[in-house]
Amino acid sequence: MRKKTVSKLFEIKDLSIANKLPYTNSLNDDISSFLKLFMAKCNAEIFCKVPKRTIDWKVDENGDYNSSFELDLTFDSDAISRIKPTIIPGFQSCLIGRYYSVKLSFELERSKAAYITLPISVI
Repeated sequence: MRKKTVSKLFEIKDLSIANKLPYTNSLNDDISSFLKLFMAKCNAEIFCKVPKRTIDWKVDENGDYNSSFELDLTFDSDAISRIKPTIIPGFQSCLIGRYYSVKLSFELERSKAAYITLPISVI
């Protein structure tokens, strides 16, 4: 996405110059800003492991397996003190955003791990 956007901005710049259209410094600033953007990721195991449990699965009329269960997550205070996180509120605008998510991994018998990523709001 970033490469495409920067490429389009350079294309607009080149077209402006080639067609002798007004070219503003703000486009240069936009290109420069996009080049400085990056995505930061912090992977930290901050929850205590949940003990194994048996889950009752039900088969619906389409042959899909379904189950529902509650999961109590407890923060691992030792892990949190090691990474010393600074969590600022999430936000989104047209050009940039900050969001948080929790990635849960499930280990199923006779299967590989399954993952689910849940978005969370920090206010």
